[in-house]
This record gives sequence, C-alpha cells and structure tokens, in this order.
Amino acid sequence: MTIKRTIYSLLLLLMLFVGCKKEPVGYAVFSGQIKNAPEDFVMVISDSKSNHIPFNPDGSFRDTIRSDFGNFYLMLKGQQLPIHLEKGNEININANANDLLNTVVFSGEGTQFSEYFLTKEKTKLKMQGDSKLLYALDELDFKRKNTKIRERLVKVLDSMIDDNEGFKQVERRHLNYEYLFALNYYEKGHTMVINDSDFKVSDEFLDELKDMDLNNEEDYHSSIFYPVLVRNKYRNEAEKLTKSDSISFDIAYLTVLSQIPNEVIKNDLLFKAVKSEVPSINDLDKYYGIFKAASTDEENNIKAEEIYLERKKTSKGYPSPKFVDYQNYNGGTTSLDDFKGKYVYIDVWGTGCLPCYAEIPHLNKLEIKYEGKNITFVSISVNAKRATDLWRKTIEDKGMTGIQLLADDGMKSEFLKKYAVNAIPRFILIDPEGNIVDPNAPRPSEPALVKLFSQLKL
Repeated sequence: MTIKRTIYSLLLLLMLFVGCKKEPVGYAVFSGQIKNAPEDFVMVISDSKSNHIPFNPDGSFRDTIRSDFGNFYLMLKGQQLPIHLEKGNEININANANDLLNTVVFSGEGTQFSEYFLTKEKTKLKMQGDSKLLYALDELDFKRKNTKIRERLVKVLDSMIDDNEGFKQVERRHLNYEYLFALNYYEKGHTMVINDSDFKVSDEFLDELKDMDLNNEEDYHSSIFYPVLVRNKYRNEAEKLTKSDSISFDIAYLTVLSQIPNEVIKNDLLFKAVKSEVPSINDLDKYYGIFKAASTDEENNIKAEEIYLERKKTSKGYPSPKFVDYQNYNGGTTSLDDFKGKYVYIDVWGTGCLPCYAEIPHLNKLEIKYEGKNITFVSISVNAKRATDLWRKTIEDKGMTGIQLLADDGMKSEFLKKYAVNAIPRFILIDPEGNIVDPNAPRPSEPALVKLFSQLKL
C-alpha cells in the first residue's frame, strides 16, 4: 500500500509538472509605462521596418511582436532606446520620455540583452562626447578615439554576457561594423564641421574596409551598420563605372548590384534601388531590363513590375498628371491646366529644406533670363496646411518669385504621389500640350537645364 501510494504521488507530481510546464511560444510581449509620453512611439528594427505602438492615457502600452525578432530601437521624442526581443521574451519597461536612456528600468523575462545594449549605448555616447568635436579631430586622433570606443564596448560585452558565446561572436562583428561605419562617415562629417568641401581622407585611412566580407547574409539581416557599409561599397564601385563608361549613376549602380554573388543580398539591394531610384530614371526601359535580368526574387519582381508600369505613366512624352485648385500665394487657386500653351518648369520644395533654399537664387535668375519666353516657373510647396504662415513668410524672406503654390496635401498630394516624389527639391518640365518633357529635370543650378531649354521652342 505504501509503495502504491508513493507511485501514485510521483505520478501526480509528474502530471502537475507537465501541466505547469510552459510551452514555447512564437512571439514576444513588449509592455510598460512611460511618463510624459506622446500619443504613440515607433519601434524600428534593423532593416528599417517600423511599428507604431499607441499609449493608453496613463502612458502604459502593450504589444505583441510576432516576427522580425532581434534588435529594435524605440524612437521617442528624438531619443533612441535599444531593445532586444526574442521569441518567448516578456519584457517590461518603465521610463520617463524626457530622459529615456537614464530613467529606463527593465523587468521580465529576457532583459539581459536589452540591458547590455542600453549600457553599450550609454557608454558609447559618453566616450564620443560632442559630435562636432569628435569629427573635428584629424584622421589619426579620430581613428584612435574610435578604436578605444570599440575596445571598451567589447569589454562591456564580455562583462555582461557570459553564457552565450554565439551571441558574443556575432556582436563582436557588429561592434567592428560600427567602428568601420564611423571611419566611412568621417570624410563627410569632417567636411561639414570644418566647412571645407575640398577635404578628402588619405588613401590609407579606409584600408580596414577593403577586405570586409560583402556576402555575410546573417550580418546583413541582423546588423544596422553592415548593410550600409555594403551598399556604400557598391555605390563607390558604381561611381567609378560611371566615370569609366560614361553612363548614368542609376544604370551603373544597378549593373554593379546585378553582379553580387549572394542571391539574398543582391535581390534585396536591387529591389531597394528600384524603390528609391526609379523616380529619377530617365532611361526607364533599360533600367528595368537590368533589374529583370538580375533579380531572382519572384515577390520582388512582381512589385518591381508594378513600380515600373506606374512610373511609365510619368515618363517622357506621356500626359502629365494634373494638380487642381492649389492655393496661390497671390490669392485664389491655380491648376495645371491654367498654363496650357506654355512650357511649365515646376520646383517642388518645402520650408526647412536646405538644398531647396540653395536653388532659389538660381531659379530667380532663370525667371529673369527667360522673362517674356513661352515658359512659366511654378514652385509647389509640400508644407502642411498648418504651416501655411511659415510658407508665406519663407517666400517673403527668401525673395522667391514666379508662381508660388501650396500643395493640397503636402507630400501625400496625388500629383506628387503620381510623380513618385519622395525627396525634395524635385524639378519637373511639362510642354505646352501638357505632356512630360522631363519628370526629373535638371536643377536651376545645373548647366544642363539651360542646355535643355535651348532645345525647346521658347
């Protein structure tokens, strides 16, 4: 009887253990409460996908992450809080939105890696100091400082993560990519700080990037900096090809990408190029032909064809999309059809856009040069309606001439969406019949624009 009772008790304990055992789940739970929080925040993972998470009135939130696990950044009030999520994690945070990095407290299952990334971020920011002072350093001192930062971050990694050698190996590579990214950005950063557009780094400064493996698929998906370095490498190769073969950069870049040995990286970069570069392509058929011959991702190919067919509608010789009843700075409203019978040179711009401001003096000179000719100069601002006063003030302060219009829905305006305007300034030239001469016309500061005008019957 005693033996039976013992066996029964063991079976009961086993059943309870099995019943209480947690089944592995395919998602992570991210929750918490943030004081002084805005209406929502954005979680951004390494490949730039984002997820808006709404706050409750008390600043609390809860979201379930079902895919794209790994490193995230919580973006809030211009601050970035690193978060690491894996399947089965239940991470809770409490923080103040006014000082995210210094007030955050993690709790829950799976916080070890997030705590490491937080310490890493704070250590890096402290050692870097003021970014202007950092990029004002000469080459040798800049490299020395970033080498010390990398060495210190490796020590942080080793001291905080002691039971996961696989993670540490990957993270050491990521730390090196971050170091290489700083070196790669140095020329641009130093140029801006010292205000010398002629500055160039020495030939040997970027030697450490020469032997970087460009085909590491794992790092391409898990690192923030590695894909940027890979893309920059291929863009540099495209610039060399542009000069040697006298072809446009867009065509050269796609040609270079088509030769990447790793299919996954090749397909991703090809598609990202099509999404971002196609609006500026004049030789669209040739461009799309290179993509189609090189891409082996069927899903991307379907999307790229849709982009191509949509872009064809706004290529040279096709009827231009129209804008209707845009607010005119001088009063009333104006539509594209109001300019029938004249060439129309459109400047798409916005307040706060420094490259836009740089073109204004050149545009004003063109308007004087072609006064009385069969061409109208129209500037369309992408400012939101709530910024109408700022739009008017900028026109006055910058001495902008020509016809000044305000788009009906900023960058979301149908006219701009049909032209795939995703960056400003953007210039468009339309003929007297309303057909497109150039969907991505030269800027006023470029000699190519006067050459183009000389070919028209103005």
